[in-house]
Amino acid sequence: MPQGDSESSRPTRVTPPASAGALLPGGGLIGEQPGDWIGTYKLLEVLGEGGFGVVWLAERREPMVQRVALKIIKPGMDSRAVIARFEQERQALAVMDHPNIAKVLDGGVTPAGRPYFVMELVRGRPITEFCDRGCFTNAQRLGLFVSVCGAVQHAHMKGIIHRDLKPSNILVTTGGDEQDSGAPGAGEAVVKVIDFGVAKAIGHALTEKTIFTQSGQIIGTPEYMSPEQARTGDLDVDTRTDVYSLGVVLYELLCGALPFDSASLRDGGHAGIQRIIREVDPPRPSTRVATMDRDSGTAFATARRSSREVIARDLRRELEWIPLKAMRKDRRERYATPRDLGDDIRRYLNGEALEAGPESATYRTRKFVRRHRGRVIAAAGGVLLCALAFGVTLDQRNRALAHAAAETRARLRAEAIGRFVTTALQSGDPSSEGGSQQTTILQAMENAVRDIDAGRFADDPESQASLLDTISTIISNNGDDVKAEALSVRALEIRRRLFKGDHAEVAESLNNVASVRDSLGRHAEAEPLYLQALEMRQRLFKGDHADVATSLNNLGSVRESLGNHGEAERLYTLALAMFRRLGGDGGAGDSNIAGCLSNLAHVREAMGRLDEAETLSLEALEMMRRIYGADRPEIATSLNNLAHLRSAMGRPGEAEALYQQSLEMTRRLYKADHPDIVMCLHNLAKVKASLG
Repeated sequence: MPQGDSESSRPTRVTPPASAGALLPGGGLIGEQPGDWIGTYKLLEVLGEGGFGVVWLAERREPMVQRVALKIIKPGMDSRAVIARFEQERQALAVMDHPNIAKVLDGGVTPAGRPYFVMELVRGRPITEFCDRGCFTNAQRLGLFVSVCGAVQHAHMKGIIHRDLKPSNILVTTGGDEQDSGAPGAGEAVVKVIDFGVAKAIGHALTEKTIFTQSGQIIGTPEYMSPEQARTGDLDVDTRTDVYSLGVVLYELLCGALPFDSASLRDGGHAGIQRIIREVDPPRPSTRVATMDRDSGTAFATARRSSREVIARDLRRELEWIPLKAMRKDRRERYATPRDLGDDIRRYLNGEALEAGPESATYRTRKFVRRHRGRVIAAAGGVLLCALAFGVTLDQRNRALAHAAAETRARLRAEAIGRFVTTALQSGDPSSEGGSQQTTILQAMENAVRDIDAGRFADDPESQASLLDTISTIISNNGDDVKAEALSVRALEIRRRLFKGDHAEVAESLNNVASVRDSLGRHAEAEPLYLQALEMRQRLFKGDHADVATSLNNLGSVRESLGNHGEAERLYTLALAMFRRLGGDGGAGDSNIAGCLSNLAHVREAMGRLDEAETLSLEALEMMRRIYGADRPEIATSLNNLAHLRSAMGRPGEAEALYQQSLEMTRRLYKADHPDIVMCLHNLAKVKASLG
């Protein structure tokens, strides 16, 4: 349970004289200056600026020092409609929760009426620069890029299209205080995708520079823009526009150059940019590499710890098919989703046949022989080999077609859900018919449920179930588990009708209903549902799997609540071991490990093994701070648990300070009445009472 915190005192606001202002990197003057306060954030220095906003390095001093990136809309961009859209987008961004996406922490409107965002400060380098400085091989670059695909896929499933993906919005950090060098051994590289949705909220034009959060650079979007974006002025785009931009970034990662040179692209003005992006095919990456001059080729090869000839040969064989498919002019011919793009990269790394590869039997047979050389030789016989190759080709083709159809359905479902949620959130837009800026997220979700009840998605029960689960999660996170339970039960009933027998979505719904009932204190009702979800996932996923480990952990949690501490400890230990075997990745993997450590600490405290519990609690808290670096419910929970433990160990003074931190963080996370704030107040009151 995340615990809470009282709001920090507001510093005295400094209002500069009308002539005062800070200089932008390009020499322009803006209204704010270093030392000014925006809410509880003190402005320190300008990091960058774009056509619509200025990004400051800012700092909050209370209750702890925290540096953030604070983005303020420029004067002149503060119309009523823009402010409403900006707030709507901030609410939409709040539903995203992914370790490779920089978190939007806060937001509001300045006294002058200009909206601002407060974001996680990412001290990293653009992915291309980071890989070059670290001399990453192509295999290492591809492994890092898969994380980018996962982050963008998560955003799409939440109904958000980035529309401005480029290296400067895909940063890589190794956790240092200053900008990372990219040198091998400096720490584990973690991708952070930034500026999600901001371009969408503002609706920037093709020729204008975008808002930017990375110090020292301002890069326009045409080099990474999809043909449909260029053609329609960013109106008729879907998730495949991000797939195109990812393809451009991958092209640049692999061959060290853009598909279209910036100077040549921009020489023809707006019309020239549109023509090139829509009509001209880029050179193949292998051609780009092979035609480099000697000096450029040497630097390029050194940055990849290989020779130019070897890299060009590898690209020609298969690798260049992947970015070229992602960058197809006709979006119907691209990868359907970022997940598909990431999956094809994994196939390449594993030596498997690519979705981007030609559909010839020769290609499929060659891949099969390469991967199973020993068995093919043993089997021998030309006729047998041909028959086997033919069978494999048909089987793989049928599987690929089925997979593509399923992914297309998933993409269309995600887009439909995204449009529906966006429409619901527009009830807070005063510029829209019937809109009101007073509409809260909870009210917007209630409006969405009424639309579903009125027949929306009646002919698409799979989307209806997914949407009900999404709304249930949002409502539960905002403190109304009673309403969330009813929605999650409806989603479960729909999925049970749709999918007979074991299915991953049924297991997910079982887990969701159990989670809400567990939060409501109805542990005896939650336990059999958690158990059903675990058994179903064990049948679906053989061996180690994140969903199985999650179910082990959840079943342990409810059994701990029921007082069965020995069984809870056993389940937590199994879950922790499985998550560790699956591997920490600096993000979601480490987050799961940290959660299990925290749960194991809690049950060992209940069993009286306080020293063991303290060691585990400190490890969990340190890991969560390293992963998230800012306010998160998981960190607030860990602070609360450690405080409870210190109180049990007879150290109430230390417990009070930790409870206070937890309360303050929870109040920043939940800006209204919320059960976690109530729990925080209760815990802090108890320890203060014990201190007299």
